[in-house]
This record gives sequence, structure tokens and C-alpha cells, in this order.
Amino acid sequence: MNITINGSRVSRSMGHAENLEEVLLDLSDHTIPRNHLVGSVMVNGNEFSEIFPGQAREISSVHINDLEITTVSLEQFAKAAIQDSVKFISDIIASVTEAAELFRMFDETEANEKMSRIIDPLRALVSFISSTRNDLKWDFENEYVNGHSISEQWDKMNSVIDELKSTQEEGDWILYADLLEYELIPVLKAWMAIFNQKSEAYNA
Repeated sequence: MNITINGSRVSRSMGHAENLEEVLLDLSDHTIPRNHLVGSVMVNGNEFSEIFPGQAREISSVHINDLEITTVSLEQFAKAAIQDSVKFISDIIASVTEAAELFRMFDETEANEKMSRIIDPLRALVSFISSTRNDLKWDFENEYVNGHSISEQWDKMNSVIDELKSTQEEGDWILYADLLEYELIPVLKAWMAIFNQKSEAYNA
């Protein structure tokens, strides 16, 4: 098997690997540059991209003659993801606005269903901010957007999420709607401004 990573030939035996997934895992552990992710994979001259989880296991290593891998640094990945985050947050805000209106109308069933579809994206956003903070070495304490430190907005987001959990357990849906509209949406808009500013800075 001929393997190249970012155009450089890799001399590593893959006799122990039974399929493409095992090959990629091995290379990730031993060969791919530190703090890099697999960006694209070419198998025998054809681009490979998983359509469903585990698809790489279906490609036997004995059928792989040439494997070309291009990696992307975590920093590059984070910077690219920041550009998409504004739209991602905008979609969350639209859903939160709808949920708040439903809670005020006492349509608890539909409102809770709407919130259940918001929770995972919200968790993903918090996780993304946390990982990006490390990958891009953001100085949350000393960087400001619209007069507020990034650290302040980070603490505010986590505080609002904790308050939402507590209010949901109590079943106070009017207060819950107020928290969504007057607390969560403003902090989400603040993060849109942060990502906008960061994206403009990276593209300058």
C-alpha cells in the first residue's frame, strides 16, 4: 500500500490493518501531524467520504493500492468553522424565539418538543466555543466585543443554561419563556457578534 500524507510518502507497514478505518486510525495515532485532523482521503485515485458511520470498515485494506491523505490543522478547522457559526447561531435564535412564543401560549407539548430540538445544537455550540478557545488560544479575559469581555459572555451563557434547567424542572413556563427571550437570545446574539468579529479578523 502506497501512502502519502500532505504529499509526503509514508513508509509504514499496514499489514495488521484489515480495512480503511483501521488504517486511518493507525495513521492518526502514529503518523498524522500533531493537532491535525484528516481533511480528505483519496483511495486508488478516488475521493472517499463516509456517507454513513462505519463505511470505511467496508473497504478491505487488500484492495487499497494508493492512499492519499490531506490533513488540516485544528486551528484551520476552527477558523473555518467560525465562519459557519453565525448562521448556526441564527438558526438557534429563530427556534428559541418560536419556543418562547409557544410557552407563552401555554402550548407546553409543542414548546417542549421545540426545545428538545434546540438542546443538542445549544450543547454543540457550548462545546465548540470551549474547544475553539483552546485551539485558537483566545484570551477570553482581555478580548472585548461591544464593550463586554468574551469571558463575561461565556460565563453568562453557562449561567443562563443552568437557570433554564432549574426553571424547566420547576415547570414555570412563563418564567422559562422570559429567560429564553430576554436572557438566552441576547447572549446568543452576543456570540454572533463575537464570531463575526473573529471571522473578519481572520479574513483581513
